[in-house]
Amino acid sequence: MNKTETFEKATKGFRAGIPPHRVCITWLINNKCNYRCSYCLNGFEEPPGFRILTPDEWLSVWQEIYNKYGTTSIQITGGEPSVYPRFFEVMGNVGKMHNVELQTNLSFDPRELIDNVSTECVSRVGGSFHPQYAEFGEFLDKMAKLQEAGFKVEINY
Repeated sequence: MNKTETFEKATKGFRAGIPPHRVCITWLINNKCNYRCSYCLNGFEEPPGFRILTPDEWLSVWQEIYNKYGTTSIQITGGEPSVYPRFFEVMGNVGKMHNVELQTNLSFDPRELIDNVSTECVSRVGGSFHPQYAEFGEFLDKMAKLQEAGFKVEINY
C-alpha cells in the first residue's frame, strides 16, 4: 500500500459525524500590503518562490478541502488580501463551498466585494483602520456600504 492509499484508508469516513464549520482555517493568502504602516511587523513582498495561483487553481484546492472536510470556516488575511490578483473572484469561488471571514484594511472599493461575493457566504468583514493611510470618515463610509449590502462588519483599530 502506498502513502496515499494508507492516508485514504486511515481517514475514510473521517468527516462522518462532524458538523459543518467544525474545521476552521486561517488563510494567509499573501504578505503583500499596499500600506506601509510604521507599526506593522508584516513583510511587504512575497518570499522567493511564491507563486500566484489562478482562481481556477484555488477553486481546485478549496474543492479538495471541501471534499475531505465539508464546509469549513476560513479566515482570509494577509498582508492585505485584496491586493492578491483576482482576489474577489477567488473569494467568490471559495465562498460557494465554505464560510469565509475577511480581514482587510478596506483600501478597495466596497463594490468589488458586494458585486462578487454573496453575503450568505461571509460570516464577517473585519475592517482594520490604519490612520497613517486612511481617513476615518471614508473608511467608515466603506464599512457602512458593506453593512447596507448585508455583510456583518466589525472595525479593528
